[in-house]
Amino acid sequence: MSNKSEKTKKSISKKSISKKSINKRKKKNINSLKNIKKNIFIIKKKLEEKNMTNIFWVISDRADFKPLTKIIIKKDEEIKTIIHSIKELRDNFLDEKGEYYKGKKMASIKIIFYDDIVNELNKINFNGFLNDSMLKHKDYIFIKEKPILSIQITIYQIDNDGILNTNNQNCWHLKVNYYIDDFSLIKFKLKNVEVLMRLVADSVIKTNLTDGISYKNLVKKLNEK
Repeated sequence: MSNKSEKTKKSISKKSISKKSINKRKKKNINSLKNIKKNIFIIKKKLEEKNMTNIFWVISDRADFKPLTKIIIKKDEEIKTIIHSIKELRDNFLDEKGEYYKGKKMASIKIIFYDDIVNELNKINFNGFLNDSMLKHKDYIFIKEKPILSIQITIYQIDNDGILNTNNQNCWHLKVNYYIDDFSLIKFKLKNVEVLMRLVADSVIKTNLTDGISYKNLVKKLNEK
């Protein structure tokens, strides 16, 4: 395993789900429902502002984490917009500059908020910590087993001819589901997405895109490695 992947594994593993870490986070007031709702609102707004609510692409070999963009002309003005589809990726990068990218890895990333669950969460008329009484509340039980957010990542390899290899056997997949209990333990940021991308690009962790893995179980797996 590369040093880079070892560092990314450690960065996410530090968020282990233990009684000690839970108690520590309670002192920081991270896991109140008020803060969970606020965290979700902020990240959703940021994704909308950055036009990242659809699939976006990142060159996973690069040190920076920037969605790939293209230039469109609108009213005689050049506008930079994020690339969303494989066709856009080919038209704007690979068809003319494929040789430059040969051997590199491209990450297709999609961040999915389940609005029905987010709406149910916002209806809960309680903003304090998840105490024993709240954990037994029917509204909390209803959303507890349903993901609020999923992150889907597929890593594609550019072959020696500069062509994107879309053969499923040559791709790496990762789907991570975040539940309300996960949001009570972490403050979700876009940096989390970059960490996950580097983990799957370095083959540290893989899943299918159908069921995926919960964030809690992901942390357990990384701690076992």
